[in-house]
Amino acid sequence: MAAYLIVDIDITDGDLFKTYMEGVPEVLARFGGKYLARGGDFKVVEGDWNPRRITVIEFASSEKFQAFYDSSDYADLMALRKKASDSRWVVVEGVAAS
Repeated sequence: MAAYLIVDIDITDGDLFKTYMEGVPEVLARFGGKYLARGGDFKVVEGDWNPRRITVIEFASSEKFQAFYDSSDYADLMALRKKASDSRWVVVEGVAAS
């Protein structure tokens, strides 16, 4: 079953975050990650959620996401992201996009 990573991110250091963004696509590709939404316009239609920047990434499974997240390939990038931003991550299983 596909798994979707939903990220709400508040960028605190744009230059450092740019370096992170340049490195992530290659690592994501190694684990089959595919961007579905990345920093586009959004609108909150219900509730009091106040997201800053939304990213949605599809993985073939929760296991593929976890392999990406736990990988040594992503470790240095994760450290950059944590220095350059505050974020909230959620992974949800669901139907694969067509």
